[in-house]
Amino acid sequence: LATYLNPRNIIANNSRKNYQEQEERMETEEQGTETNTEIESENEEKEVLKKASEIQRREIDQTEGIDISSDIPSSVNLNRIRQLVPNLLFYFIVMLVNGSEKISETSKQYLQILSIAQDIIFVTSKAKTLMIKHLYLGNIIHDISRSKLLIRILNILGHCCCYETIERMLTGLANRLTTSDSTSYI
Repeated sequence: LATYLNPRNIIANNSRKNYQEQEERMETEEQGTETNTEIESENEEKEVLKKASEIQRREIDQTEGIDISSDIPSSVNLNRIRQLVPNLLFYFIVMLVNGSEKISETSKQYLQILSIAQDIIFVTSKAKTLMIKHLYLGNIIHDISRSKLLIRILNILGHCCCYETIERMLTGLANRLTTSDSTSYI
């Protein structure tokens, strides 16, 4: 007890305690500075992404999709699909997916990038800009299953156009075929 109450030991213990508290405060302050720097960096990155998305949205808003009354291609044409996709959107997705600007037009990844781009356009336009993928996929599902429910589910998920659009497209095609057949026999 006498050793514990010795003034020299009390001062030494207090000094050690103060030193430890001071070290803990400094560590906390350093962590706070790192956290603030991380938050600032994340906020700057969010601003860059916000600006990039604004640019992409402007391009997508100007994109013209497929007009089902007159513009339905008879087969899937990658060049036609690529023409529908805005250049900056295509470039952005290529860089995101591939990590470089170069991509072979014959690669599987090229097809996937075109697919992603069409999905982004379709969803961003709230299904008002019809893309080849969404028309064809909806039509294929309709031909195979005749299931209105399946088409509705895929449409809700953004994978194909709605059932009514498929019906309008098929009716338009049938009318064109009927018109062209009737004039060819005259």
